[in-house]
Amino acid sequence: MRKAFIGRPWPGVVGTKGFFWLATRPHHVGEISQAGALVRTGKRGVWWASVPRHQWPDHAECRAAMKPYLDPVWGDRRQEIVFIGCGPIDEAEIRSELDACFVPERDFMPGRWRDLPDPFPSWERQAARTSSPLWRRCRVRSRIAAGHMG
Repeated sequence: MRKAFIGRPWPGVVGTKGFFWLATRPHHVGEISQAGALVRTGKRGVWWASVPRHQWPDHAECRAAMKPYLDPVWGDRRQEIVFIGCGPIDEAEIRSELDACFVPERDFMPGRWRDLPDPFPSWERQAARTSSPLWRRCRVRSRIAAGHMG
């Protein structure tokens, strides 16, 4: 995804959420969440395709749940974003802008991905900020205050 897509207003869209694959970060699941004008992106985890098969869960239910998402070449890497709207939404324009975010076919080779521009901030720095003990304590306290924990 390009910042131009994320940073622009979309009439009728009040929220987005989902996962995305950045060519410049092929092992990490990107996550997007938007509510009104607030848009957040970050690292959600790693794609199963980046995990050695011997480390995959061996439970039949887990493997069955993964199967529909596994492409023979790219594994579970994909774009899966939901747009939540109020009123009319120009789906064709959104699709067109999302399609413009794809890596051109001529560059769609793993060896060339590291040379592509990456307008997103470092997810490692974000993770370090959000995994600090203080942040965890604040998050737990806010859950307790909201009645989500006992």
